[in-house]
Amino acid sequence: MTGRPALLGHLDAWAEAPGVLTDVDVARSRREGGARLRGALSGAEVRELVAALASGLRQEGVRPGDVVAVQLPNWHEYLLTHLALYAMGAVTQPISPIYRPLDVRRQVELSGAVALVVPVHHRKRHYADEVAPLLGDLPRLRTLVAVGGSGRDGVRGWADLVTAGRSAAAAAERRAILRGDHVAGVDDLLLLNFTSGTTGDPKGVMHSYRTLSAGLGGIAHRLGLTGSDVFFVPTTLGHAAGFVNGVHLPLFLGARVVYLDDWDARLALEVMEQQRVTYTAAMPTYLFDLVRQEEFGARDISSLRAVRVSGGPISRTAMAQLREALPGVGLCPGWGMTETLYLTSTGVEDEEALSLTTDGYPFDGCQVQVRDPSFERALPDGELGELVVRTPSLTIGYFGRDDLTADALTHDGWFKTGDTGRLLDGAVQIAGRSKDIIIRGGENIPAVAVEQLVEEHPKVRRAAVIGIPDDRLGERACAVVVCEPDGDPLTLAELVEFFESRGATRHFTPEALVLTAALPLTPTGKVRKHEVAARYRDAVLTAAAAPGPRRPGPARPAPTTVR
Repeated sequence: MTGRPALLGHLDAWAEAPGVLTDVDVARSRREGGARLRGALSGAEVRELVAALASGLRQEGVRPGDVVAVQLPNWHEYLLTHLALYAMGAVTQPISPIYRPLDVRRQVELSGAVALVVPVHHRKRHYADEVAPLLGDLPRLRTLVAVGGSGRDGVRGWADLVTAGRSAAAAAERRAILRGDHVAGVDDLLLLNFTSGTTGDPKGVMHSYRTLSAGLGGIAHRLGLTGSDVFFVPTTLGHAAGFVNGVHLPLFLGARVVYLDDWDARLALEVMEQQRVTYTAAMPTYLFDLVRQEEFGARDISSLRAVRVSGGPISRTAMAQLREALPGVGLCPGWGMTETLYLTSTGVEDEEALSLTTDGYPFDGCQVQVRDPSFERALPDGELGELVVRTPSLTIGYFGRDDLTADALTHDGWFKTGDTGRLLDGAVQIAGRSKDIIIRGGENIPAVAVEQLVEEHPKVRRAAVIGIPDDRLGERACAVVVCEPDGDPLTLAELVEFFESRGATRHFTPEALVLTAALPLTPTGKVRKHEVAARYRDAVLTAAAAPGPRRPGPARPAPTTVR
């Protein structure tokens, strides 16, 4: 590529600012009773650390085109690692911190990552110890990097790589890195983000610099964002939304960004007040947690001007309640997904009715149509159907799966979103999902993958996993199970223990259980999921077996038996 690589140009501009990046240590803040920072970096410090880390990673053997998996909380090391990988032409593979070894192994194996970056520990988990066995099991994985120390033999410390890259001997290498000598082309793979597949297998969504940056100007314009804004990012950087709002959008604008490494509504209010936050992107769950805090009225968050609301279903009534609790704040619901990034949004100046009834208008360059179930015919305004899009931010394909890439497109090149909805005078109104995904607090739960694991339990003959409505999280997962005959029935505590023993991500663990004698099947033997949901969802809620505490565990209520 010719000319100065764009992201390094943004980094140059950022380097002139005195304070661009702040991250808050939630665990320490809780212990010490007030917001405590992990770090606060100037733009010049960010630029210097990026060059040093990139040099250290090159000394470790990472080369242009290599995939490096990053499973970190919202820490400044996350942004620095991604920028270092960009500067050296490597690929960032974000992995959400909630994922446990079973899912981390599968994603790293699929991507062929040569290195994995994790914390030594975070919250109550010892990440480096959890994933260390992967070094011997996955032949392409050569390096394990730990933030916060080396953790154990064979693990490289993140800070040690920075030190190596800062050496006098590496000075020429650092200059080459900052010149952009190793940066990949604008259409080459830059970001590889695995998303929950409806078939049970994670799909590697590929983005280039061009697709990642395509909509940034439109997003900023619609939400009224400039370089003077202060971004607050509680949503994990391991997700596409967190990545856009926490990395590329603030860099594009030259804005300051504040990370929160674990959700805590009380602390979030304190940080927003102290840092004079003006913008955040948040799930409905987070917003309700904020306004329901006892300290909500006592905190001065008057600096907050705009909120991008996405990551889960929200009713018209709930949106109206949030508007009443946050007067003067532009609440802007929007629609998007990992494959397409942001597609639509309302604007801060739009009429209230628009945000109460729709997810806004498509961004410039993005086209949305509603098609019939065959995807052959476009439907008129107001009719419900399958949503398809054409957008410059569309993924460049699914990693190693040309078949999935082809299947995701209509015959005339529109992307099938898997969502149903309608157009109302050009605005998009989402009605539901045609794909089998449960959205819990903004996190996608792949129902098929959970069903497969449930069916590995020795007491289970057949299972279906459905979403149960939840006021706070949107949905929770409920397993509807047919047990093996002539044995004791499965309990929810046993199911939770089984998932934990398999190293499954806690987020995927069913939080309610229904026992039934049979599941409704199609003539070919497939479970009729819509019928299962219609038959059992209300029964679970009525029987008070709906999810209780936030974390699944043995204290869950006894399963409901429905026959």
